Amino acid sequence: MKLVTYVAASGPRVGAVLGDKVIDLNSAAAVLGRSVPVEMLELLGGGEAALDEARAVVERADVDGPWALDLSKVQLLSPVPRPPSMR
Repeated sequence: MKLVTYVAASGPRVGAVLGDKVIDLNSAAAVLGRSVPVEMLELLGGGEAALDEARAVVERADVDGPWALDLSKVQLLSPVPRPPSMR
């Protein structure tokens, strides 16, 4: 699973690339009755449990759903926009 952070009207969002689509993990999770952290740092900080939840959303999300965006039309940001440390 390739995780990305992208620009949305509401600000940076966490997504997963699936083929030529970006799945908005938070939108898909809400419809599927699941929960995924809103920010990448939270998602990564949640460890395997959070990543497993994100994987479950990606597996159940329909690539034709409203949460699926064309990768070519999405502005990608740095995967971790505000890293806590750069060594």
